[in-house]
Amino acid sequence: MLSEIGSEFWYCKNLINANHKNTYDMLEEYEIRTTLSGRTSLDMIIEDIIADKGRFKVYMPSYACHTMIEPFLYHGLKIEFYTVTFDNRLIFDFKFDNECDVIFILNYFGYIMPEVNEIANEQKKRGKTIIYDNTQTAFCENHIPENADYIFTSYRKWYYTNFSTAGKRGYFKVPQYEDRFDEYIYKRNSAMDLKEKYIGGCDINKNTFLEMYSDAEKMLDNNYRHYAADRSAQAEFEFLDITALRKARRKNAEVLTEGIKEFSDLLVCAFHKVNEQDCPLFVPVIIDKRHRDNLRKRLIDEKIYCPVHWPLTDIHPKGGSRDLFERELSLICDQRYDSGDMQKILNVIKGYCERI
Repeated sequence: MLSEIGSEFWYCKNLINANHKNTYDMLEEYEIRTTLSGRTSLDMIIEDIIADKGRFKVYMPSYACHTMIEPFLYHGLKIEFYTVTFDNRLIFDFKFDNECDVIFILNYFGYIMPEVNEIANEQKKRGKTIIYDNTQTAFCENHIPENADYIFTSYRKWYYTNFSTAGKRGYFKVPQYEDRFDEYIYKRNSAMDLKEKYIGGCDINKNTFLEMYSDAEKMLDNNYRHYAADRSAQAEFEFLDITALRKARRKNAEVLTEGIKEFSDLLVCAFHKVNEQDCPLFVPVIIDKRHRDNLRKRLIDEKIYCPVHWPLTDIHPKGGSRDLFERELSLICDQRYDSGDMQKILNVIKGYCERI
């Protein structure tokens, strides 16, 4: 088996456990719909709010993926951003007296921040509609803001799947999607099959499946609206070993978080510990922007593929969180790996620090 850390997921049979029985509609007060992707779910929510209350203005964080901004722009809605910065921790510059109708909130990277629930509670008192992006906290415990009107989750950030959910407190006015984007699903599944064989040691050109993944993402970028989830992915979720997934991610994140303390002159963890509720998506570190890309390249040289969150685009607001975009690096901590792999990441960082 090849020794690589990170990059695209492949199908991991050890995550499927017939003795487990999960449900994606565990929140009794919500109607839960299944969709193809997080963008598809958010688009459904936007259409439902328009159908229920008319057009609106949304207040959302400046530190976000462009794919969460684009659906609002598609519908021609006004957006106001609240700034997210880093000063030993993530800080929200949130204006409680904002004049927006809808509030978009999220916790970052699988770590629960108490102020997110506080924002939801305070804004609900002012009659705002609350959208909670649960993608980065999909497997955290007891964390859904109690006043969230809408919730959506993209599970493909956590393991290989083509499955997302959208939830509404009460009942949706828009219909459930029935069409499936078969061409996209086939392309992405084919790429995953090749990645699995490549990791298993088969003689496969890596660029072949990377290009297929890229082509699939371009297809989704151009056509993400009104699609239902992949049926097989939806069925697999019921038997996902969430306990094993959480245990592995938490343990790996703890190893990285403790190890990073040695390099505090160069980089720090955005979150200083893994709390009981947390299930880390990544371990985000904040590093001097002069070194971020160089360290990332050094990790790539050792076949460790750590993403940045997020690539800046023309639709991101000017100023605000741009410094955070340019300094963040997401260390891999997922369930494919163990503490030995985490130590390999730390060793590469140590080697980089010793050379600068």
